[in-house]
Amino acid sequence: MKKKFKTCAMIFLCVMVVMAVSGMLFPEELAQTTGTEVVTQKMLIPGGQSVGIQMNVNGALIVGVEQKVGPEVGDMIVEVNGKDVNSPQEVMEQMGNRGQTVEITVVRDKKRLQYEITPYYDASTESYKLGFWIKEKIAGIGTLTFYDPEEETFAALGHGIYEPETGTLLETKNGLLLNTRVNQIKAGKKGVPGE
Repeated sequence: MKKKFKTCAMIFLCVMVVMAVSGMLFPEELAQTTGTEVVTQKMLIPGGQSVGIQMNVNGALIVGVEQKVGPEVGDMIVEVNGKDVNSPQEVMEQMGNRGQTVEITVVRDKKRLQYEITPYYDASTESYKLGFWIKEKIAGIGTLTFYDPEEETFAALGHGIYEPETGTLLETKNGLLLNTRVNQIKAGKKGVPGE
């Protein structure tokens, strides 16, 4: 009987040593000694409500041509007079309000093309114009996913936005979230998404 007790006691001690070494017995102490980092909880406010989205387009995408002057619908203006431009405002700044010929570089199908264009005077606005329209802003709706009050950041469900006239996937640089109100819901059917 004593022999069985000693054998059981030895097995018990061996099991306890193995559990202590593996961290099963004292997991907190093991975590401290192995350098495991404890992560604090992050508090997020869940969303789910619809939001309006207004974004400024990154670049100067031509979406309309008033007269055939060289650049075409779908071209992205990247330089005016050798200076990089990233917005309609920068195109106008480089052009200046004068009738001097400007050199415009556009990207079309991944190729860089250069054109010399002489702006025309528009008496109704008393300014010089190049003869094409440039996309400046896009707008739509999305769904707010969450808000992080500590970091003052948010996430919203979204997707790529294509410019309807050109089929170009637009790059954006910044924008705003706006309040929205759902006025109507159209149920989806098989093969036809709801809206």
